[in-house]
Amino acid sequence: MNKIVLLKKYANRRIYNTEESVYVTLGQVAEMVKKGMKIKVVDVKTKEDVTACILAQIALEEAKNNNVLMPVPVFYLLIRYG
Repeated sequence: MNKIVLLKKYANRRIYNTEESVYVTLGQVAEMVKKGMKIKVVDVKTKEDVTACILAQIALEEAKNNNVLMPVPVFYLLIRYG
């Protein structure tokens, strides 16, 4: 599974899987990552790589849904090192 799946993020917050030609949810993207797939998310308008932002959003959503936040030191590291 060395291949990187290209996902396109649209302004309306929709994410498009170019490999399967379907729109996917953040939950589906999370499942892809859990299965060991590598992803790259590109903003359609700016062509900017927004993979880190999407992964961070998924991590925070999962923490919220499981009612378990990450330890505070992890947040410090994320902010310090981007």
